[in-house]
Order: sequence, then structure tokens, then C-alpha cells
Amino acid sequence: MILPVAAAQRQRAARMRLVGRVYPFCAILFLAVSCRDASGPTGVIDPESMEAASDTSGVEVVGTVLPGFPRVLVKDANGNPLGGVTVTFAVTRGSSFISGQSVTTNPSGIAVLGTWALGTIPGINEVTASSGSLRPVKFQMSTVVGSPASIAMLTGDAQVAQAGGFVAVNPRVRVADRYDNPIAGVVVAFAILTGGGSLENPNARTDSSGVASSGAWRLGPRGSQVLAAQVPNLTPVSFAATVIAPILPCANDNVLLENTTVQAQLTSQSCAASDGRYYERVRIVIGQRGAYDFNLTSTDFDTWLELVGADPIAENDNRQQSNSGIKVLLVPQTYTLIISSTGPRVTGAYVVSFRRTDEMVDGCEEAFVMRGIVSEQLTTFSDCKISDWEQADRFKVYLRSGVPVSVHLDDLSYSDHGLSLWNPAGAIVALGSTPSSYRHTLTFTPTITGYYRIEVSNYGDGGAMYNITVN
Repeated sequence: MILPVAAAQRQRAARMRLVGRVYPFCAILFLAVSCRDASGPTGVIDPESMEAASDTSGVEVVGTVLPGFPRVLVKDANGNPLGGVTVTFAVTRGSSFISGQSVTTNPSGIAVLGTWALGTIPGINEVTASSGSLRPVKFQMSTVVGSPASIAMLTGDAQVAQAGGFVAVNPRVRVADRYDNPIAGVVVAFAILTGGGSLENPNARTDSSGVASSGAWRLGPRGSQVLAAQVPNLTPVSFAATVIAPILPCANDNVLLENTTVQAQLTSQSCAASDGRYYERVRIVIGQRGAYDFNLTSTDFDTWLELVGADPIAENDNRQQSNSGIKVLLVPQTYTLIISSTGPRVTGAYVVSFRRTDEMVDGCEEAFVMRGIVSEQLTTFSDCKISDWEQADRFKVYLRSGVPVSVHLDDLSYSDHGLSLWNPAGAIVALGSTPSSYRHTLTFTPTITGYYRIEVSNYGDGGAMYNITVN
């Protein structure tokens, strides 16, 4: 059907209006689809740089703990602080320790290490902060020694010299901080407390090893010699020395040293006992457990020698004619040696000495022992003969009336040992029991005060070892 011209124009205009409404919609839909499929910016801003936000170096005392240090600042490409970036701190030099090493920057772009505990040895401590491909930031702290915390003796104690003479080894001390690092330049004051004498260097500075020396120490005339080394706020260190001096009449400070022979005199100025005998007291210091041999000789009188602790321990046995000798097993402590004669009002010259000796008891020798001693011994055919096939070691011990004693013998050779205790009159008062096959024990409470004999016998064996303990 052919429409009139006017009607045809109206239909074309309607179609154009429809196309105009559809085409823009399609264009918008096309653009939306195209935007959704295309790749482009996501809205995340990448870090561009990292820099220190605190000092990068300094000096501290060893062991110092630095909380909240160091810090770094992270920025974007425009130089703005950037939050949410992970920064890792790590120790890269030295012996320090850190905590809280993985940190996220705050909104101001700052990352702070939790704690940095510097090492205890002087030197360089380094921590490095890193984040992805950003340039790392290094922080260094130099550590130095702390203040003096200890002073320790190195050399020079317990020496011996003639009166007015120099000790062989100069006293030395070492000063250190609380981590035992030596400290140089500390003034150590050396001072003589007792005995007189003099020092070469009373105010000494420590060297690079923390060591200071008093220099030469000249001892005084006699008596106790004590030197102290002092640093402010620390406990002083004391050095002791002994003067080899003549034994003076009835003096309280006479000293006899091991392996030293002294010549002296009993005179009318010596101490006097109630029975009229003259005597001298001499201090003996035993530093090591073992057997010691004491000797007193004189060509002028018959000698008497006695060793005393809390109780008497040993006494003269006229080892060689008129001379005295004692072999005694001792524990470390200080004793008194009494030098005398066997008769009243006797004077004259004498020679006295003591030394360490073999602990083994041989023959019919009676070695003195004291409570607390433990000794390994050996019975042999050369010991004191009990019968044709039996031999014994003999010991003497001082027992006080009413005070119990116990003696233990451990048979180390699985042999046939016997154990007995004899009173001062020479009678057996106790025999060892055998609670086990190779252990003998005896206990006894004396009624008489004096020296008792402990006898360890063996039948038939030429070399039987045992331990003896006296309590």
C-alpha cells in the first residue's frame, strides 16, 4: 500500500527517534564493557624510597638496650609518607640482639624496631633495615667498656721473703666491667695494711689488658704482712706475705715455713711451762692435705716436739737419739708447733724444719693422724712384723675421754685385712667389724684421754692396698 507523502514522512521521523534512543545506549554499553575488560591502574601506590628517621650512628656502653630504635621513613614517588609497607630489620654486624624486627609503617610512613640490645663486647654493632627492592638503610652503634665492676688478683699472693727483702713476684690485679671486659686507665691504689715495708708504685693505672701492678714490694721487719689493692666502690683485694724471721723468745707471731730450716735458741726469756721447761710456739700453715715430716735437732739438749690444733695431734718420739721427729697426716689448716726440751730450765741452740713427705707408712713407723683424714695405704712384708706371715701398719691418734671415734677401712685389694684400736697402755679396746666383705668399721668411746694406736694388719699378702678414714 502506498501511503500518502505526509504519512511516509511521519513514519521516517519516528524511526529516527527510535534509532537515536538506541544508539546512545549501545555506545554506553560498549564503553562499559570495554572499560571492564581493559587493564589499567588499581589504586595501590608503590613505595619509592626509604630513609633513616633517627640517628644512624652513635656510641654506647656495652650491653645497653635501645628501645624503639632505630626508625626509618618510607615515601611514595611524590615524596609523601607511605603507610602499610613492611620493613624488616636484621643484625648485620656484631653480637647484638633485636626483637620486633618485622614492622609495618604507620600512616606517617614510619617503621620502628622494637628493641636493640647491644653486644657485650666492645666494637661495632650494625642493624640494616630493608623493604623489597628499596635501598637498605644501615645503622651502626659503637660500644665501649662500662665502669669498673670487678677487681681480681692475678699474681703475688702468699709469698715469702727475708725481713726487709723484696717478694719475688710483684702483686698484680685485673680490673673489668660487668661483662669481664678489661678496662684501661683505672687508678688502682695499693696500700700496705700491716707489717710495714714499702711499695714501688702505690698508685698504678691499668694497661690495655686491665692490669695494674704495685711494682716491687719490700716487706717489713716481721709479723703479718698484708697489702690491699683498691678501686672506688669495689671490694679490695688483699695480698699476704710471710717474713722469714728469727724465732723470738716467747713471741706470738713466730712462723715456720715449709721447706725452710731455722736455727734458734731456747733461752731463759723463752716461754716457761708449769714443769719448768722452756718452750717456743711456732705457727704452721698447711695448705694441702697429705703427710708432713717435722724435725727438731740440738747438740745442747734432749729435744721435745709437739704439734697442736684444737687438740694435740702429734708429739716427739725421739726418732734419732736425743732429736725429735714427727710424721703426721694433716688436713689444710693452721697449727702450732711447740719446741721444747725434756728437762726443766734447759737452754741451748736448736734447728727446726718441716717438709712434705711420702704418705705411705712403712716398717714399725707410727704415723700420727687426725680426725678428718683419709689416706690410701699399702701393707707389705716390710711393715711391722706381727708374726711370721702377718704384718701391720700403725697409726697414732689423740682421743679425748668421752668423745667417740670411728675408723673405716676399705680393702682395695680384696685381701685379708684386720682393724684394731689399742689404748695408751697397749691393750686392744676395739676390733673392726665387717658389715661388708671388704669394709671394716670400728667405733669406740674412750674413757682415758691420750694417744691411741690404730693397727691395720694383713696376713700373707705382700702388697695389699686399703683406704683408712678417721672420723
